[in-house]
Amino acid sequence: MARAIVILVKHLRLDYEGLYPVITIALVLLTYVIAIFLKGNGILAVYLAGLGLGQEDFPNKKFITKFHDGLAWICQIAMFVTLGLLVFPSHLVPLMGAGLLLTFLLMVVARPVSVFLCLLPFNMSIRKKILVAWVGLRGSVPIILATFPFTVGIAQADTYFNIVFFVVIASVFIQGTSIPFVSKLLKLDIPLTNRRSYPIEFEKVEGIDADLTDIIVPYNSVAVGKTIRELNVPDKCLIMLISRNEKFVIPSGNTVIEGGDVLLVLANKTDLATFSHAILQNNKIG
Repeated sequence: MARAIVILVKHLRLDYEGLYPVITIALVLLTYVIAIFLKGNGILAVYLAGLGLGQEDFPNKKFITKFHDGLAWICQIAMFVTLGLLVFPSHLVPLMGAGLLLTFLLMVVARPVSVFLCLLPFNMSIRKKILVAWVGLRGSVPIILATFPFTVGIAQADTYFNIVFFVVIASVFIQGTSIPFVSKLLKLDIPLTNRRSYPIEFEKVEGIDADLTDIIVPYNSVAVGKTIRELNVPDKCLIMLISRNEKFVIPSGNTVIEGGDVLLVLANKTDLATFSHAILQNNKIG
């Protein structure tokens, strides 16, 4: 379905961009219905189709992504409001013992075993597998799935729902808050980088073999102190903008590169690799 959606969107020539999200919503619903008709999991089918779409390039992708992102936030808000109407804290207290026991079994037995079995075909270190196994159920999806017994009239559906809700909350507090500590313990932590937003947007379309990428200039780079004209920039590589000290600089051939500059570069993969290698090359010391 992901491939079919991409092919359809590529061949459509609509006069109004606002119609593209309407079509993608219809195709998402169609994906769900087809999976249900084939006795499959509609939610999983839509999720996998979304992963497939994320790897493809098609017209108006950024606009469609932003629309669905906003729609997702609206759905999440409605979902949490609904959950607030279903959860009664007084009903959770009698289930604390069973909830804590299930949380413990999930953390140290069920999830590690399932994760290690699923990752057997992949060449990952034991430390990475442990971290993946430790990442808990942080989110409302398990709680939403726990509402399904209500819809089919299963006995004690409220008990199942309350236990699942308690397990998720416990997982958030125990595993969710300990992930930074565990990642440091396993030496898998990396510093968080704040992605800078630029006043320029570029949408990759068919026929253009280039993309916008930002390159950070190290303080000891050989490019520091040189003008753009002296950098020997590849012919098909264009420096669109420079972010410097929380401000933007429109580059020209006489613009001098400074350490810490973030260059917004439009180039294909080959030219980008060549230019990045030149920028990231360090000055020789001594």
